[in-house]
Amino acid sequence: MKVCIIGFSSPYWRGIPWRDKTWERWGMNGLYRSLPVKYFDRWFELHAKGKAWGQRGWREPQADLVELSEQLTLYLTDHERGIPLGVPYPLHDVERLTPHGSYHAGTFDYEVALAILEGATDIMVAGVDFSTGGEPLSARPCLEYWLGVAEGRGIKVTVQSGDIFRIFRLLRTDEQYGFDPFRLVEDR
Repeated sequence: MKVCIIGFSSPYWRGIPWRDKTWERWGMNGLYRSLPVKYFDRWFELHAKGKAWGQRGWREPQADLVELSEQLTLYLTDHERGIPLGVPYPLHDVERLTPHGSYHAGTFDYEVALAILEGATDIMVAGVDFSTGGEPLSARPCLEYWLGVAEGRGIKVTVQSGDIFRIFRLLRTDEQYGFDPFRLVEDR
């Protein structure tokens, strides 16, 4: 099994094996607004239910999730009423993969872990760029950890993304955030 995990950063969509039937393509969250679902094999909506449900776009509308679940496998954080075809993400099985199996900070690393669990031979990450913001600070290192676990198990990893496996340094400055010109990421 070959898995291509696709994120939102379109400059890095080149090279995605769209027509190659030997690859599964996995999407997430609101990506269906940018790319037709027909190009995907599985979908992930792993945001917690409750407060995040339907607020500020953190969670897709339930009607959209029901429709997605009717078209392909849709992974959720648990089995939810109203989305009868949704599949609970196998969290406990993934957590048993490594001594640090609970080290997750985003959907991307959960997808890599599931690909490992299911015996993927190849994992491609395309369209994932944390430099644009919107993800927890620990999302990139968690993804890199799980990609390292994959490589350590002999899985071929291909990355077509912005800042995965890039070196980041802390910046020391006297500039005052919000009042002085300030760049969170200084790209040299």
